[in-house]
Amino acid sequence: MLARELEIVPAEGAEAVPLLSVGEDGFAESELTGLARGDPPVFDAGVDRPGPIPVVVAGERGGSRLAVVGSDQFALNAFLREDVAYDHDRDLVVNLLGWLSARDELLGIAARPREHVKLVLRPEQLDRMTWVCLLGLPGFAVVLGIGAWWRRRA
Repeated sequence: MLARELEIVPAEGAEAVPLLSVGEDGFAESELTGLARGDPPVFDAGVDRPGPIPVVVAGERGGSRLAVVGSDQFALNAFLREDVAYDHDRDLVVNLLGWLSARDELLGIAARPREHVKLVLRPEQLDRMTWVCLLGLPGFAVVLGIGAWWRRRA
């Protein structure tokens, strides 16, 4: 997900808190034309700002509240649907709206039904599972067939 970096500038009588930040291994890409072309971002120590970088910030001043989200991808309809497995963005958006409207009783991250669990594998795990499916399952069937043939033969 691509997000704009946010900078928290202190103001008199205001308190801003970063709610979501890019981790230590993230960075702010300065080559925006390359991103627009679809080039993969590459960290350049001389130009790019290293993480952590806030991408969601909320603040309060007097009786006013403001929340800034650095990416439009957090609130895509595809991610806000009830039946989508990867729905952590919906909880963020719902809680931000609840905080902005000062309706604390509506806040909370609801438990998801079991069928909403998405299995995510790392590349080495995916390679291992591919080999198990291609060779392991047919190999197991062959071994069972040989075992049955051997017992019938005897």
